[in-house]
Formats: sequence, structure tokens, C-alpha cells
Amino acid sequence: MIFEAEKVSTQVKDRSDWDISEWLEKNKVTELPLGFTNFKDGNIPLDRKQIVKPEAERNAKLERINQEARQSKAVIKRQKEADRIKRQKEMEARKIERAIAKLERDAVKKEQASIKAELKALGQTQVQVDRAARINRQMLLLAEFRSKAQLGDIQAMSRMLGFKKDIISKLAAGGVALNAKRLELLEEILPTFEYGTHINRSKVVAREISPKRQIWIRNHEAKNAALAKGHRKFIGFCHKENKETIFRIYATRDVSACVSCSKASQKRKRELTAKKPREVSENRKRMLEAQAQNLKSFIGVCKHHGETSFRIHDVNSFKCKACSAEAMQKTRIKTRAELESNPRTIELREFLRSDEKNGRVSALARFLGVSITTVSNYGLGNAAIPDQQWEKIKEFKAQLQGAAA
Repeated sequence: MIFEAEKVSTQVKDRSDWDISEWLEKNKVTELPLGFTNFKDGNIPLDRKQIVKPEAERNAKLERINQEARQSKAVIKRQKEADRIKRQKEMEARKIERAIAKLERDAVKKEQASIKAELKALGQTQVQVDRAARINRQMLLLAEFRSKAQLGDIQAMSRMLGFKKDIISKLAAGGVALNAKRLELLEEILPTFEYGTHINRSKVVAREISPKRQIWIRNHEAKNAALAKGHRKFIGFCHKENKETIFRIYATRDVSACVSCSKASQKRKRELTAKKPREVSENRKRMLEAQAQNLKSFIGVCKHHGETSFRIHDVNSFKCKACSAEAMQKTRIKTRAELESNPRTIELREFLRSDEKNGRVSALARFLGVSITTVSNYGLGNAAIPDQQWEKIKEFKAQLQGAAA
């Protein structure tokens, strides 16, 4: 059935809420007969029909389309690959050209640098030869001049050569080279130089000794007199106290100092030290804790070995065990080296090794009244040979020589 409205509406309205009875009152129902159609002959035209093709034909068409697409993609891919290979070959060719150009430039630079270096070496060599010749010539001339020079002549020669200070000693030693012009000037000046006429007599006056220097000389003489008598103290004049006080002579540096000034200085140092609070280190704290527990060692931090064991020596002293072991090892090595190079050790070692039957060590041990190990240590340099034992060793050698004779 087809429902036809009396009036055609141009707007789509929501009819979900309409009452169907109301709609039926305003509209009428038209019944169509069976087989009703608007086409004249009752057949649907071919252009209006939706022709459904077989599945195989559709698949073949799709496969054909896909094949064409794949072929098209393969062609594009081959074209791109060809373009890429072409670009790569062009890049490699440009790279080779740049490398060849760089090699050519480097070769040219190296050649130019070698030429410059050769020219520079030749120039430097010539300059060095000329400088050495000038130095030899000036040293020869100035050696004769210095042998004849008197007071004021060296300063006068420096001024004549155009120097503001005395440089003759450096020129004569060859530390400074004169240039060619000054060397010619020196050769011209020397034949006519007047020795002993260049001193300014008005400036030569006796130097007055200052009062401070006089006091130092007097204190020095008093110190020497005390040392000659075997004393370590003497009476001298102190500048700080401005009076005569007792001076002490220190043997370590052979210097003297005012006793009262030294005590005052030490007092000031103690006062400054007392003002600064003493920082208690972490190791000292651990040592105090260990002492409270009646322990002889504790774990502390060593600047060389890190966290390690420390040994407590007394109330305020502790030391890293590893550092102590290293110090002892160094001392042993040093002592053994000294003992091995000792003439007594060398002589005893040669004496013991000269025995082919190796019975000399035990015989010497019985003669000295010691063990074989002790005699071996004497010969190897592990222990020093006491004077008394050395005398006995000499006696033993004399007995062996007498028996052999």
C-alpha cells in the first residue's frame, strides 16, 4: 500500500509523536492491485537493472587491476633505483675528483713548504754562522780590553757602544752578540782607548757605615768570641728593645737571636693558637671511643689507604697499620742496600763463597758461637756485623790461612 498525503510538505517532520488515528482521519489509503507497475510493458528496462556479474569475472577484473598496479609500481621502483644508482655514481665521481684535487693541493703545499723550509734553513744557517763569527771576534777583542781595563773603563766602553748599563761582561762571555755596526765601532774604539782616565774622582768617597751595620758587626764579633770559648750565649744589642740583652746561638743554623724577643714571639704564637679552637678529627674521635673500651686499635680513614685499621701507640698518638708496614718495608730495603754495599759484608760474602765444600759457614758459626742462620744473614747483608764478631771473623780467616800454609 502507498500512502499519499493531500498536501506535499517541503520539510521533514518528526512523526514519532503523532497519533496514528489523527493521521488516518486526514489521509486515505490507496490499495494497489497485485502486479502493479508504472512501466508500460511491465518489464524493467535494461538500463535500470542492476546487473550482477559472476564472481569469477569480478575476481579476474580485480586481479587485472592489481596486476596493472603492481607493474606500474615495479616500473616506478626500477626507475627510482636507476635514478639512485645514477646519483650515487655521480656522487662517487665527484668524491674521487675532490680527493684527486685535494691530493694535488696537498702535494703542491708540501712542495712549497719543503722549499720554504730549505730556504729558511739556509737563511738561518747563514745567520747563525754570521752570529758565531761576530761573537768570536767580540770575545777576542774584549778579552784583551778587560785585561787592561781599570776603574770606570768598562762603564765608559758601554756608553761608547750605546748601552745604558754595563753589558761588557755578557759580551765578553758570548751571551750577547753585537751587531755588525757596533762590532765595527768596537774595532775603531779599542786602538785609541785611554785606560784609567774615565773615573769620576769627585764621586769616589769613603762609604760611611750606618749605625745599624755597626751594631750588627759588634754583635757578630761577640758571637764569634763566644763560639771560640765554647759558649752558646753572649751579650748583644737588640734593636727591638733598644738595649743590650742576652743572645742565644742556635746550633742547628749557627744563627743568634735575642732571648727575650724569642720568648715574646713564642708567647704570641701560643696566645694565637689558644684562641683558635682545636678541631677534633674523625680519627681522633674514633680513637677516644676505642680507648674508652680499652682497645688497642680502631678503624679509621687513611688518606693513602682509605678506611683501614689504626694502631693506638699512646694517649694522643695513632698511626695507620698499612702506612707503618710500608715505612718498615722501605727502611728494610734501604738498610739491606746499605749492608750489601758494606765492605765487611762484601768481604765476608766472598770468603764464604770461596769454599767449594760449603763447610765454611757451619765452621764459622761454631767459632763465633752463633747459629748458621746468623752467619748467613751476615753474608747476605740481612744483618750488620758487630765489631766484636768482625774481629773474630778476622781471627778465623787467619787460622784458616795458617792451616793452609
